[in-house]
Amino acid sequence: MCKHPYNYNFITYNHLGDFYCPSCGYKRPKLTYAVNKILELSSEKSTVEIDDKQYHINQCGTYNIYNALCAFSTSKILGINDSVIYETLKTLNSSFGRQETIKINNKNIKIILVKNPAGFDEALNSINLDKGSKGLALLLNDNFADGRDVSWIWDVGFENLDSKTVRNVMVSGIRLYDMSVRLKVAGFDEDLFCICDNYNTLLDSIESCSEPMIYLLATYTAMTSFRKFLNDKGYIKKLW
Repeated sequence: MCKHPYNYNFITYNHLGDFYCPSCGYKRPKLTYAVNKILELSSEKSTVEIDDKQYHINQCGTYNIYNALCAFSTSKILGINDSVIYETLKTLNSSFGRQETIKINNKNIKIILVKNPAGFDEALNSINLDKGSKGLALLLNDNFADGRDVSWIWDVGFENLDSKTVRNVMVSGIRLYDMSVRLKVAGFDEDLFCICDNYNTLLDSIESCSEPMIYLLATYTAMTSFRKFLNDKGYIKKLW
Protein backbone atom coordinates (compact mmCIF):
# COMPACT_ATOMS: atom_id res chain seq x y z
CA MET A 1 0.00 0.00 0.00
CA CYS A 2 1.42 3.37 -1.05
CA LYS A 3 -0.70 5.55 1.35
CA HIS A 4 -2.35 7.37 -1.51
CA PRO A 5 -5.97 8.35 -0.68
CA TYR A 6 -8.50 5.71 -1.77
CA ASN A 7 -11.15 6.18 -4.41
CA TYR A 8 -14.50 4.41 -4.00
CA ASN A 9 -16.92 2.68 -6.34
CA PHE A 10 -19.43 3.11 -3.51
CA ILE A 11 -19.44 4.00 0.18
CA THR A 12 -21.76 2.40 2.72
CA TYR A 13 -20.82 4.82 5.49
CA ASN A 14 -17.77 6.71 6.72
CA HIS A 15 -14.71 5.00 5.17
CA LEU A 16 -16.39 1.63 4.49
CA GLY A 17 -17.17 0.47 0.98
CA ASP A 18 -15.66 -0.73 -2.28
CA PHE A 19 -12.33 1.07 -2.23
CA TYR A 20 -9.35 1.05 -4.55
CA CYS A 21 -6.08 2.94 -4.87
CA PRO A 22 -5.62 4.75 -8.22
CA SER A 23 -1.87 4.91 -7.58
CA CYS A 24 -0.73 1.38 -6.71
CA GLY A 25 -3.84 -0.64 -7.60
CA TYR A 26 -4.54 -2.00 -4.11
CA LYS A 27 -8.28 -2.61 -3.69
CA ARG A 28 -10.83 -4.28 -1.49
CA PRO A 29 -10.21 -8.04 -1.56
CA LYS A 30 -12.79 -10.35 -3.10
CA LEU A 31 -15.44 -11.05 -0.48
CA THR A 32 -16.16 -14.58 0.73
CA TYR A 33 -19.49 -13.52 2.22
CA ALA A 34 -21.45 -10.41 1.31
CA VAL A 35 -24.79 -8.69 1.73
CA ASN A 36 -26.40 -8.92 -1.71
CA LYS A 37 -29.44 -6.73 -0.99
CA ILE A 38 -30.97 -4.66 1.78
CA LEU A 39 -34.69 -5.47 1.61
CA GLU A 40 -35.92 -3.52 4.63
CA LEU A 41 -34.56 -0.85 6.95
CA SER A 42 -36.73 0.19 9.89
CA SER A 43 -36.16 1.71 13.30
CA GLU A 44 -36.55 -1.75 14.85
CA LYS A 45 -34.92 -4.22 12.46
CA SER A 46 -33.44 -4.93 9.05
CA THR A 47 -34.02 -7.58 6.41
CA VAL A 48 -31.15 -8.45 4.09
CA GLU A 49 -29.96 -11.05 1.62
CA ILE A 50 -26.67 -12.73 2.50
CA ASP A 51 -25.39 -15.24 -0.02
CA ASP A 52 -28.80 -14.93 -1.74
CA LYS A 53 -30.72 -16.06 1.37
CA GLN A 54 -32.99 -13.77 3.37
CA TYR A 55 -32.12 -12.96 6.97
CA HIS A 56 -33.95 -10.82 9.53
CA ILE A 57 -31.72 -8.83 11.89
CA ASN A 58 -33.40 -7.91 15.16
CA GLN A 59 -31.51 -4.61 15.43
CA CYS A 60 -31.66 -1.50 13.29
CA GLY A 61 -28.98 0.43 11.46
CA THR A 62 -26.37 -0.12 8.77
CA TYR A 63 -23.68 -0.75 11.35
CA ASN A 64 -25.68 -3.68 12.75
CA ILE A 65 -25.93 -5.14 9.26
CA TYR A 66 -22.12 -5.13 9.29
CA ASN A 67 -22.17 -6.78 12.73
CA ALA A 68 -24.62 -9.41 11.50
CA LEU A 69 -22.47 -10.13 8.43
CA CYS A 70 -19.44 -10.54 10.70
CA ALA A 71 -21.36 -12.99 12.92
CA PHE A 72 -22.65 -14.81 9.83
CA SER A 73 -19.14 -15.13 8.36
CA THR A 74 -17.65 -16.39 11.62
CA SER A 75 -20.50 -18.88 12.05
CA LYS A 76 -20.05 -20.24 8.52
CA ILE A 77 -16.32 -20.72 9.09
CA LEU A 78 -17.12 -22.61 12.31
CA GLY A 79 -19.59 -24.83 10.46
CA ILE A 80 -22.74 -23.65 12.21
CA ASN A 81 -25.96 -24.60 10.45
CA ASP A 82 -27.76 -21.91 8.43
CA SER A 83 -31.00 -22.42 10.36
CA VAL A 84 -29.21 -21.66 13.63
CA ILE A 85 -27.69 -18.49 12.15
CA TYR A 86 -31.12 -17.45 10.82
CA GLU A 87 -32.92 -17.91 14.16
CA THR A 88 -30.13 -16.25 16.12
CA LEU A 89 -30.09 -13.10 14.00
CA LYS A 90 -33.89 -13.00 14.05
CA THR A 91 -34.22 -13.29 17.83
CA LEU A 92 -31.08 -11.65 19.24
CA ASN A 93 -31.63 -9.16 22.05
CA SER A 94 -29.84 -5.88 22.61
CA SER A 95 -28.14 -5.30 25.93
CA PHE A 96 -26.04 -2.89 27.95
CA GLY A 97 -26.58 0.34 26.09
CA ARG A 98 -26.36 -1.07 22.58
CA GLN A 99 -29.88 -0.19 21.46
CA GLU A 100 -31.13 -1.55 24.75
CA THR A 101 -34.77 -0.63 25.37
CA ILE A 102 -36.10 -0.17 28.89
CA LYS A 103 -39.48 0.89 30.22
CA ILE A 104 -39.93 3.99 32.35
CA ASN A 105 -43.60 4.19 33.22
CA ASN A 106 -45.37 3.94 29.83
CA LYS A 107 -42.40 5.05 27.75
CA ASN A 108 -39.80 3.12 25.79
CA ILE A 109 -36.27 4.41 26.32
CA LYS A 110 -33.76 3.18 23.75
CA ILE A 111 -30.21 3.63 25.05
CA ILE A 112 -27.56 3.95 22.33
CA LEU A 113 -23.84 4.21 23.11
CA VAL A 114 -22.05 6.84 21.01
CA LYS A 115 -18.27 7.22 20.94
CA ASN A 116 -17.25 8.92 17.70
CA PRO A 117 -18.71 10.82 14.72
CA ALA A 118 -19.10 7.75 12.49
CA GLY A 119 -21.08 5.78 15.05
CA PHE A 120 -23.05 8.84 16.14
CA ASP A 121 -24.05 9.55 12.52
CA GLU A 122 -25.26 5.98 12.09
CA ALA A 123 -27.27 6.25 15.32
CA LEU A 124 -28.93 9.42 14.00
CA ASN A 125 -29.63 7.70 10.66
CA SER A 126 -31.32 4.89 12.58
CA ILE A 127 -33.45 7.38 14.51
CA ASN A 128 -34.50 8.96 11.20
CA LEU A 129 -36.07 5.62 10.26
CA ASP A 130 -38.62 6.21 13.02
CA LYS A 131 -41.16 8.56 11.43
CA GLY A 132 -43.21 9.03 14.60
CA SER A 133 -42.85 11.85 17.11
CA LYS A 134 -40.15 11.19 19.66
CA GLY A 135 -38.05 12.56 22.46
CA LEU A 136 -34.26 12.84 22.31
CA ALA A 137 -31.87 12.72 25.25
CA LEU A 138 -28.16 13.42 24.74
CA LEU A 139 -25.59 12.74 27.48
CA LEU A 140 -22.05 13.97 26.89
CA ASN A 141 -19.18 13.29 29.32
CA ASP A 142 -15.47 14.03 28.99
CA ASN A 143 -14.02 11.53 31.42
CA PHE A 144 -10.88 9.62 30.42
CA ALA A 145 -12.87 6.67 29.01
CA ASP A 146 -14.93 9.06 26.87
CA GLY A 147 -12.03 11.16 25.59
CA ARG A 148 -11.23 14.50 27.17
CA ASP A 149 -11.63 16.49 23.95
CA VAL A 150 -15.30 16.78 23.00
CA SER A 151 -14.75 18.84 19.86
CA TRP A 152 -15.58 15.69 17.88
CA ILE A 153 -19.30 16.45 18.31
CA TRP A 154 -18.84 19.16 15.64
CA ASP A 155 -18.09 16.38 13.14
CA VAL A 156 -21.44 14.70 13.89
CA GLY A 157 -24.15 15.49 11.35
CA PHE A 158 -26.89 16.67 13.70
CA GLU A 159 -28.16 18.77 10.80
CA ASN A 160 -29.19 15.52 9.08
CA LEU A 161 -31.52 14.49 11.90
CA ASP A 162 -35.20 14.98 11.07
CA SER A 163 -35.83 17.55 13.80
CA LYS A 164 -39.49 17.98 12.79
CA THR A 165 -40.38 14.73 14.59
CA VAL A 166 -38.38 15.54 17.76
CA ARG A 167 -40.71 17.06 20.35
CA ASN A 168 -38.41 17.13 23.37
CA VAL A 169 -34.63 17.51 23.67
CA MET A 170 -33.05 16.62 27.00
CA VAL A 171 -29.35 17.41 27.44
CA SER A 172 -27.25 16.10 30.32
CA GLY A 173 -23.74 15.00 31.28
CA ILE A 174 -20.60 16.84 32.28
CA ARG A 175 -20.43 18.72 28.97
CA LEU A 176 -24.14 19.34 28.53
CA TYR A 177 -23.61 22.98 27.50
CA ASP A 178 -21.22 21.98 24.70
CA MET A 179 -23.90 19.64 23.39
CA SER A 180 -26.59 22.31 23.75
CA VAL A 181 -24.58 24.79 21.70
CA ARG A 182 -23.93 22.15 19.03
CA LEU A 183 -27.66 21.39 18.74
CA LYS A 184 -28.59 25.06 18.61
CA VAL A 185 -26.10 25.63 15.76
CA ALA A 186 -27.61 22.59 14.01
CA GLY A 187 -30.95 24.38 13.99
CA PHE A 188 -32.83 22.75 16.86
CA ASP A 189 -35.44 24.93 18.53
CA GLU A 190 -34.00 25.90 21.90
CA ASP A 191 -37.54 26.11 23.31
CA LEU A 192 -37.56 22.31 23.14
CA PHE A 193 -34.45 22.02 25.32
CA CYS A 194 -34.44 20.79 28.88
CA ILE A 195 -31.04 21.29 30.52
CA CYS A 196 -30.67 18.44 33.02
CA ASP A 197 -27.66 19.04 35.27
CA ASN A 198 -28.33 15.88 37.30
CA TYR A 199 -29.93 12.50 36.70
CA ASN A 200 -32.95 13.17 38.90
CA THR A 201 -33.85 16.12 36.68
CA LEU A 202 -33.25 13.99 33.58
CA LEU A 203 -35.49 11.23 34.93
CA ASP A 204 -38.22 13.76 35.76
CA SER A 205 -37.98 15.11 32.21
CA ILE A 206 -38.25 11.61 30.75
CA GLU A 207 -41.26 10.83 32.93
CA SER A 208 -43.01 14.06 31.89
CA CYS A 209 -42.17 13.68 28.20
CA SER A 210 -45.34 13.38 26.10
CA GLU A 211 -43.79 11.05 23.51
CA PRO A 212 -43.90 7.25 24.03
CA MET A 213 -40.43 6.75 22.49
CA ILE A 214 -37.26 8.46 23.70
CA TYR A 215 -33.86 7.87 22.15
CA LEU A 216 -31.07 8.34 24.69
CA LEU A 217 -27.62 8.73 23.13
CA ALA A 218 -24.76 8.74 25.62
CA THR A 219 -20.99 8.55 25.73
CA TYR A 220 -19.51 5.62 27.63
CA THR A 221 -19.26 6.89 31.22
CA ALA A 222 -22.54 8.78 30.88
CA MET A 223 -24.24 5.59 29.72
CA THR A 224 -22.81 3.43 32.49
CA SER A 225 -23.49 5.96 35.26
CA PHE A 226 -27.05 6.63 34.10
CA ARG A 227 -27.73 2.89 33.86
CA LYS A 228 -26.48 2.52 37.43
CA PHE A 229 -28.79 5.36 38.46
CA LEU A 230 -31.72 3.57 36.77
CA ASN A 231 -30.71 0.33 38.45
CA ASP A 232 -30.83 2.05 41.86
CA LYS A 233 -34.30 3.36 40.94
CA GLY A 234 -35.48 -0.13 39.98
CA TYR A 235 -35.91 0.48 36.25
CA ILE A 236 -33.04 -1.83 35.29
CA LYS A 237 -32.89 -5.19 37.04
CA LYS A 238 -29.58 -6.42 35.64
CA LEU A 239 -26.74 -3.90 35.80
CA TRP A 240 -24.13 -5.93 33.87
